[in-house]
Amino acid sequence: MSREQERAKRKQEKNPIVECNKIQNKYYPELFKKFSEVKNPRNQNYIDYSVKTMLGTLYYKCIGGISSMQEMTRQFNDEKVVGNLYSFMRESRKEYLPHGVTENEFLERLDSLELEKIQKDIAYSMIRRKSFNDARVLKKWQVIMDATELDEGYQKKNDYYLSRCYNRGEADEFMKYHRSVLEAKIYFGSSFVCSIASEPIENSEEYINQSEEKIKQDCESRKEQMENRKSGIQPTEALAGEYRACMQLE
Repeated sequence: MSREQERAKRKQEKNPIVECNKIQNKYYPELFKKFSEVKNPRNQNYIDYSVKTMLGTLYYKCIGGISSMQEMTRQFNDEKVVGNLYSFMRESRKEYLPHGVTENEFLERLDSLELEKIQKDIAYSMIRRKSFNDARVLKKWQVIMDATELDEGYQKKNDYYLSRCYNRGEADEFMKYHRSVLEAKIYFGSSFVCSIASEPIENSEEYINQSEEKIKQDCESRKEQMENRKSGIQPTEALAGEYRACMQLE
């Protein structure tokens, strides 16, 4: 490829962040205003960054596909990035963006209902747009249920992480832990969806408080049930009840 061809190709390429900002401004221009209205859970005497900056930084972390707070801190520690993000958020520029540790402490105190209000408002604003009416079926919106794995690793970060055993019973047996969420989304057509509700998939308090031996017994019991299903053995009355419940949900 010649230099002229390469230059022409680059002109056609679009900046993904700029394009994302255009989409956000078109469909929900009130986003950062809503961020600024979120109740601040922090002590007012120890605040370096506004709520809008805290949430806006997390927003661009997710848009950029950054998987961890540590990586966010590293990538956002750049003068151009800092200047651009403060400009996007329409906030007065500071030397740095919030550190990952600061963001984690903020999220621990933040009432999740505050973010759910924004989530619902986004969904309502999208529904009110007549441009998406063709995606409806019999004048009804389609809601999709989707389970998504958000995080996986060898470290159990808290008791609510689910576990997955690999090579069980073998010499190289090992465990991995993951955090998942069940999400409801409205379908607006052309692979365009909008999240309307999220629910973490996690171990119950009853499960967490069980002994290791009891958990092991439950796992063995479930494994036996799965093997029975594969071999064609009729399920127990309890499992039959589960099947009936699933059929009723359909």
